[in-house]
Amino acid sequence: MSSNNAGMFTPSCSVVICTRNRPGELNECLKGVSRLLYPRFDVLVVDNAPTDPRTREVADGWGA
Repeated sequence: MSSNNAGMFTPSCSVVICTRNRPGELNECLKGVSRLLYPRFDVLVVDNAPTDPRTREVADGWGA
């Protein structure tokens, strides 16, 4: 369990980003997500029917 300064429970959450063959846009989206101040979240990228590895490379680069 995580808590903030007030001693209250902070639940974890998941950010799910769906995309298809848009590595540039995904990079910008993940850049924005990286600025979140929330302390406990995971990022999951769903690449729908990819035709090349670029999306995976971008996601991997951001640790998603």
